[in-house]
This record gives sequence, C-alpha cells and structure tokens, in this order.
Amino acid sequence: MNPSFPRSALAKWSLPSPRVQQLLRQGAEIALNVPPEWLEEVDQASISSDSEHFVIDDPVIMAGARRVIRSSLIHWAEANIKNPGVPVAAHIPPDMLANARELVRRGTTEQMFNSSRAVQNTAWQLWMGIVFELTSDPAELRELLDVSSRSISAFIDANMEGIAAFMKAEREQRMRNSHVDRRELVTLILEGAAVSAQQASQRLGYNLAQPHCAAIIWSEETESELTELEAAAQALARFAGARQALTVMVNAATLWVWCSGDKAIDLDALRSASKELTQVRMAIGAAGQGIEGFRRAHLDALTTQRVLARLRSSARVVDFDM
Repeated sequence: MNPSFPRSALAKWSLPSPRVQQLLRQGAEIALNVPPEWLEEVDQASISSDSEHFVIDDPVIMAGARRVIRSSLIHWAEANIKNPGVPVAAHIPPDMLANARELVRRGTTEQMFNSSRAVQNTAWQLWMGIVFELTSDPAELRELLDVSSRSISAFIDANMEGIAAFMKAEREQRMRNSHVDRRELVTLILEGAAVSAQQASQRLGYNLAQPHCAAIIWSEETESELTELEAAAQALARFAGARQALTVMVNAATLWVWCSGDKAIDLDALRSASKELTQVRMAIGAAGQGIEGFRRAHLDALTTQRVLARLRSSARVVDFDM
C-alpha cells in the first residue's frame, strides 16, 4: 500500500477483483496515449470559469497548468499500470507550486481548486468512454467505475490537501515578509529619521498626514494566536470609525497598530468586543496629527503598556488618557 496516504484511509480501501485490476491496467495504458483533442478538452475545462479570464491572458500560468494536467494524468496512469486499484500518491510538481505561489500573490487561490474540480469532471467523462470500451459485463463495469471513481477522487483530494498546505505556508511567509518591510520603515519614522511622509504613506498603504490613534496589542500567553491579535486590531479600527488599520508585527505575540484618529474610540464597545479575545491585551495612545502625531501616539501607547506591566494590572483594554 502507498505510504503517502493516511493509515485511516488505507484501512477503508479495498482492492478490486483480479479481473477489474486487469481492466484498470488496460484502461490506464490507453489513458497514456489519448488523442491530442482529449487533452485539449481537459485544458479548456481548467479555464472555463468566468472568474479566470486573467489566467487565460497569462501565458506562463497557462503553460504551467497544461504541464500539470499532463504530468498528473501520466502519474495516475502509470501508478495504476504498476499497481492497479492501489491508492495513488499525491503528485505536486514544480509547475503546480509555481502557479499556486502566483495565485497567492494575486489573492485568488480559490481558482486553483475550482479549476481542479472542473478538470476532474471532464477527465471522468473521458475515462468513462475508455471504460465502456473495455467491457460490457454489468458487474465488471460497476466495480471498475466504483474503483476508478474512488481512485481519481482520492488522488485529486491528496493533491489539493498538499497544495492547500503549501498555499497556507506561502501566505504566512508573505505576511511575515510584509510585516518585516513595514516594521523597518515604521521604525525609521518612530526614531525620527528624515522620511518623506508622502513616500512612506505610499509604501505603507496608510495616510501619515491624517490624525492617528495608536495601540500596542499583545498576548502574554505561551501559545498566542496571531489571528486574535489581528482581530483585536480590526476591532480597534472599527470602533474608531476607521476603514482600515496599519499593523506591524513586532514578534509572534505583539502588534503595533495605527488607524485614523478622526473620531473618538468607542471604548465601551471595544472592551465588550475584546471579551471574546481572551488572550489579548491592548494599550491605546492619545490621538496625534501627522507624522509627529504618528510617533507620539505610539509612544503614548508604549508608555501605557509599560505602566500596566509595572502595576501588574489585569486590565485588558487601557487608554492613555484615562
């Protein structure tokens, strides 16, 4: 059995009869030599969604997708020629990783999964055409179609599980890199370096000329969740009436946050919302205007955090002006 599959899945997997194993091997041999128009039909299925027009316009992604389809077909067919009916190991070639990385960059990762299912449906239709040429015996057809369906579905699922894990890691790495870049620029601003507010605003995607409120959001738990820190940053922006927040990840348990200070923060609503974020604490600085206010608001938040630490306070959300 294939070591690339979970033991629980293998325990439920039953091999077909010797006759159906023979038929499956014959069908896989035919699949290795399908007519070019069949491959073209599968290629077209991969770009059939209206939401994927940008893929059609990108020759690099298109070429990579075609190579993935062909190499996946070869991988599945060769596996069933060698061991017909045995679960086929995941196949994630470099082209698939390259396309996944690009889709992560564009924020359109769902399109790979949509395309994969469309390809699976089309390939299944073509495979049935092969199967019905191999035998007309009802019992053999039933068993052959059943094992084929399970094999193809399990193969695609294994591929998608692998690529989903890769995409998750890629997103997290991009997030870390983005935070590093932002932290380096923000640190220069906080240290009073000669930085163009206009250029820095463009790089940060955040208007440094506006009024600011700032906060330090952190967790003192051993296994803090970045998602909770980010949820707290979003809550701060929401109850400050801001559309977005600038966040800088200082370490795995600390975020520096800024958002528009045009309106006073609804602290009661923020504290109420923060009750659901059990690991999170927040120190909020006084509002300030422009790049100097950006610095001062942060320093006020830092002072508030340090006072809480010295007092060993258990307060969850504390404002500098209180």
